[in-house]
Amino acid sequence: MNSNLPFDIFLLANDFQIRSLKLPLINNKYTLFYLVEGNGKLVLANKEVRIRENTLVFINKGSIISFNLEKGAKLYKISFDEDLISMKTYLKKENLESESKNKQELSCVCLAPGSREYVSLLSNLDELIELKEDTPFYEYEITRKLLTIWLIINKNIINGYFVKKTKKLEKTKQFLSLVSLKFKESLSIKSIAKEMELSVPTLQRYLIEEIKLSPYQYLFNYRLFAAAKDIISTNKKIKAIALDNGFKTKSHFGYEFKKVLKMSPKQYRKLNSINTR
Repeated sequence: MNSNLPFDIFLLANDFQIRSLKLPLINNKYTLFYLVEGNGKLVLANKEVRIRENTLVFINKGSIISFNLEKGAKLYKISFDEDLISMKTYLKKENLESESKNKQELSCVCLAPGSREYVSLLSNLDELIELKEDTPFYEYEITRKLLTIWLIINKNIINGYFVKKTKKLEKTKQFLSLVSLKFKESLSIKSIAKEMELSVPTLQRYLIEEIKLSPYQYLFNYRLFAAAKDIISTNKKIKAIALDNGFKTKSHFGYEFKKVLKMSPKQYRKLNSINTR
């Protein structure tokens, strides 16, 4: 696919050894997820939404999300470049006015198979992906199809899921962002809380209420997940991966990895090497 297109698309690996490792993340771009096989749950902050095969899910920028998918499920992620066209223009009426009046923000819009809007959105998405640079009026065609996609999403906002804007939600987002930026460093929960101008007990309460994880559990899960990705996507030695992802020693990393994933890092690398052949 042409790398100059204003969006990225890739298949999210649903590794059965990691899928039970809860890791809510902040969605940093306007994103469409397409569940092409299997069923699962989408977790939006502290709200669960069941999704079934072939569902299209639009996730608003800034939402806290995680997926819990069945073994063998396939989920495509399409992240859009807002530099080409601002989503806020097309979400303003329903989303931003609702946000200011009701102190709520749009989290996601789900389109189930069969509806006219679903068929139209999927058709435009397929055509967008297939566009080639030598297509007549190439940039115009991209803009036109993106406009159609945004308008379909906008039309269905009334059926969307909203989350209440609160101080604890915003502080939870801040914590998740800080962890994603600094997890490789020697961090303490106390130092993060201080940077956020919160006490440790308050930070603990906010996270447990919003994402059902303590600050320590989240930091640990993030490091473990990042290390697991490095194991299967790089040729780096296990010790280097451990140290690069915030673990103090290889032995400590190996112990924690095996406790959670029920196999050693080397076994995990070998298993995934076999499964991807």
